[in-house]
Amino acid sequence: MKLYLYLRNFPASGDEFNSRYAGLIKSVHGLASGLADSGADVTILTEASTKKASVCHSPAGYTIRCFPHPVQDRPSFKRAPGLQDYVQSDITSNDLVVLNGILHPSIYSLSRLLRRQQIPYIVAPHDPYTPKFFQRSWHLKWPYWYLLERPMLQHAKAVQVLDIRHQQWLRNLKITVPIIEAPNGFHIEDKDVEPIPLSNDHRVKLMFLGRFDAYNKGLDLLIDAVAELASTVPLSLTFQGSTEDDRDSLEEKVTQLGLQKTINFLDPDYSQSPPELIQHYVIFCLPSRFEGFSLAAL
Repeated sequence: MKLYLYLRNFPASGDEFNSRYAGLIKSVHGLASGLADSGADVTILTEASTKKASVCHSPAGYTIRCFPHPVQDRPSFKRAPGLQDYVQSDITSNDLVVLNGILHPSIYSLSRLLRRQQIPYIVAPHDPYTPKFFQRSWHLKWPYWYLLERPMLQHAKAVQVLDIRHQQWLRNLKITVPIIEAPNGFHIEDKDVEPIPLSNDHRVKLMFLGRFDAYNKGLDLLIDAVAELASTVPLSLTFQGSTEDDRDSLEEKVTQLGLQKTINFLDPDYSQSPPELIQHYVIFCLPSRFEGFSLAAL
């Protein structure tokens, strides 16, 4: 049996992990590495806006197959032609495919192809389907859930969660397939950073590092908390994010509260590791409304 892990934006070269989807990419890399280390034949399937398909063999023991896809800048139900051909010709009913992501058209589209080919699949959403998850853009998420996501999950061999306690949300939504737990981990070298002495700055320096996703990451709550403390506690807060998702609205909120001298925003710095960036601050803040598994906090 061969194992396939599908993540549309996994880097074709296998070495560009600091990106917009760093957490998800590192999670899939870790699972593929662990499976390969256990003797499994593992291939990661990905798509990119390249002209030619590519095959890369990772030092971690798994293979990366990248297929050209004309649509990369927005969600799409369209599959890469090369990926479709590969599924139909090289993957059999004796293999297993893990689909990584949540409420994503490309995953649903691939699941339909797998069902037609009678190839078993597991869905790994990486986030729990909590009521709060559905609150933002509910008018889009709920129709997608009932029409596409729920049928896809119900036809899966299992749903893979990061914490077995997340199964309660699936059961509440009438998902009856087996639920399996596969916790994330981390490489020990990721924490091997020498501490540096802090400056004599009298302020308490706070930092958020991650995606500028105001609702999921609770960044609006963090700004409100700083606004309450700023008049009595000498502090500063730095946001450093990997995308532009909600940055404009967060900066506007900071301006409205008159906190421009207290809260600042930095562009991503992919030349340094997260520990190297975090070590300059006193407190790391992660006020998420929910987390699948917080590698950032770990």
